[in-house]
Amino acid sequence: MSSLTGSVYGWLSERTENQMEIDRRSFLTSGLACAGLAVLPGKYSVVGFNSADDLAAIFGLHPFTVSLLERVAGARSAVDRSEVERVIRQRAELVGESRPPVIKWLPDPQTAFNHLRRFELVDLIQMENATFWRNEACPEMDEQTLDRWCVVRRLANDVLRPDEYDRALMAPKLVAKQDPSANPDAAFEVRVFAAQIGWLETSIPDATVEALCRVEVLLSQGLPEASEPVHHQSEIIQAYQHGLLVTWETPAELICVPRSAA
Repeated sequence: MSSLTGSVYGWLSERTENQMEIDRRSFLTSGLACAGLAVLPGKYSVVGFNSADDLAAIFGLHPFTVSLLERVAGARSAVDRSEVERVIRQRAELVGESRPPVIKWLPDPQTAFNHLRRFELVDLIQMENATFWRNEACPEMDEQTLDRWCVVRRLANDVLRPDEYDRALMAPKLVAKQDPSANPDAAFEVRVFAAQIGWLETSIPDATVEALCRVEVLLSQGLPEASEPVHHQSEIIQAYQHGLLVTWETPAELICVPRSAA
């Protein structure tokens, strides 16, 4: 049994054999302005569930989405810098940047935090928010498509566990905020600084969860796997597969930290 199917089997087994609930409030945390969501009911048998084909059949997901879930489930944490940089250059060309970003690799979130602290706060405030991995607006979805989005989000969250990576990214900020030697003014500046660099930051596990959901929606709307919108999402997934944890976007460089650091 693969790590993906095993994860899903465990998820389903937590519930009764003939009923599954998906908390749609987790869908709201993705930042999509969709309101009035309750709980998605469904009846799924777990008997004989032992393959990705079973997963596609049970949840009605597109096989390509399932294959992407399998890939991220089996992704190693070791970074392949050349592949990550290839994806970044390719994406920069796709989004129309005049030149590829200058990529700066740092070993872990703490080192990246210390590096960013070299900027004056006023300079950080004037920097544009992170856009390199940004997705388009919330796609239009009917009830069935929304259900599929929620299923993929739950599966992807179970497999990628982005909250665990988020804690690793928050750790340097929390340590800085709790510095007992800081006077009130300095402590306030640290809090503002930590909040500001958050606008420059993109967690690749978080972005990958959303990209997987968007791939499923695009495919359910009839777009082919090779279409540009699907490929645009696949780049984010590839960055995760090749070991990228997070980026921070500054005018001079794209700061990258490998997932093995978390």
